[in-house]
Amino acid sequence: MSKFRQSLTALLFLLSPLMAQEHATKRVAKIICTPPSMKVLKMVRPTFPPDAKAKDIFGKVSVEAEIDKEGRPTAVRVLKGDPVLSAAVIETVKQWRWKPLKLNGQAVEASTTIVVNFEPR
Repeated sequence: MSKFRQSLTALLFLLSPLMAQEHATKRVAKIICTPPSMKVLKMVRPTFPPDAKAKDIFGKVSVEAEIDKEGRPTAVRVLKGDPVLSAAVIETVKQWRWKPLKLNGQAVEASTTIVVNFEPR
């Protein structure tokens, strides 16, 4: 490695804590976890959509939920699944509440994946 690159690397290493303090309000990392790492405090079960039942649509729906520092979902997006079933899952996951995830004692935003299996009965 050239002297210039070594000097630049050392300078960035020394300045990084200062830059982190200056931008402390910006999100520096995205924490992704799956249950049971995040404790669900309120869970609403999705209802089987009548349209899906009538058309014999069954299967799994995977969604990713972005969770804020208070444990509320701010965004829910479908990763995989039938559109009719997915809509039911999105509506119910928006009502869920999680225990806020903490990092070094501070509540942080997080992301979690939820899989719901719709089976015939």
